[in-house]
Amino acid sequence: MVIFIRIPETRPQAAPGRADGSAEPPVSLLSVFRDAPFMALVGLTLLLALVFQQGSTTLAVDMGASGITSTEYGLVIGLNGLLIVVLQIPLTRWMEGRSRTGLLITSCLLTGWGFGLAALAGSSAWLFALSVAVWTVGEILNTPVMMGLVAELAPTHGRGRYQGVHSLSWSLASFLGPAGGGLLLQHAGPAVLWTACGAVGTVTALGYVVLARRTGAAGRRRPVATEVPAPAVGAPARTATAPAAAEPAVEPAGKAPAGA
Repeated sequence: MVIFIRIPETRPQAAPGRADGSAEPPVSLLSVFRDAPFMALVGLTLLLALVFQQGSTTLAVDMGASGITSTEYGLVIGLNGLLIVVLQIPLTRWMEGRSRTGLLITSCLLTGWGFGLAALAGSSAWLFALSVAVWTVGEILNTPVMMGLVAELAPTHGRGRYQGVHSLSWSLASFLGPAGGGLLLQHAGPAVLWTACGAVGTVTALGYVVLARRTGAAGRRRPVATEVPAPAVGAPARTATAPAAAEPAVEPAGKAPAGA
């Protein structure tokens, strides 16, 4: 109800058209898959989503094997939801006017190495809690910027297709993440698993740097949808809107800018 009343409609009043008056061609799945910069963004999202999936799967297994009780695990993982409630609004305000590319890079490093801290936790619930706190901040920074960016990269009449393809990265990660993480945990041990999460976060951050340089970035302020991450790790949930960071991280060359 709040969204229905307070969030303005962004759907165009008329069907989009070209300068010569002809209608824009329909956006098909094939045309989305041919959008190389956008698909690179989807690939980077997949990498980070693989890391996030460990929070609801292998993290519990490792904590149990380390002697952490179920009660302690509940308190530790509950910190994720608590921090989102407490920090989402302050961090969203802090993000105003900041580089979108920088925010994405920071979120990837905090997420990857937040999980990486679990390699040092041993049997300490406090250190596991520190790990959760760090990657939760990464989650808060990443979600609003990313979802707003996806909406901007999509043509106005093709937002549904673009959002659908982007969401496939989370669906694929929900299958590959637990399987890959479980295999690493079983055959290589927790230290290798959590170090791999840190490495994936670093690679993803570098990927945003490369993608931003190759596609170009405009320096104008833009409004983007701000989304509060769900307490459980998974696909982000939409909630509200807020001012954007200053620089969009990625914009395909030749695509007009659109107006977390």
